[in-house]
Amino acid sequence: PEGVTMPPHLGMAEICRCEELGEEAVRRVLNLGVIGVGAVRRLSRVGLGTCQGRYCREALEGELQRFWGDLEDRWGRIRTRPPLRPMKLGKLGSGHGRDP
Repeated sequence: PEGVTMPPHLGMAEICRCEELGEEAVRRVLNLGVIGVGAVRRLSRVGLGTCQGRYCREALEGELQRFWGDLEDRWGRIRTRPPLRPMKLGKLGSGHGRDP
């Protein structure tokens, strides 16, 4: 739309919504010769946002497969993490987000 600009750090397609990172961020890291999904995530910040990779895992795996091929043993498994702080279901409806 007119008047809307895309942030310069996004590549052609957005991979990580939480960190607002696109394909270009991942490609820059891969072109450095980095090996391993952990290193790619740490250097690009993809999968390290609020969702901890639950939403961007598939997009990142697709980008790694395009770059490295079917060498999953080379880049390893992408592990997602649970939310930062577990919460009891009874607290969700009470309006109190923290334990006393």
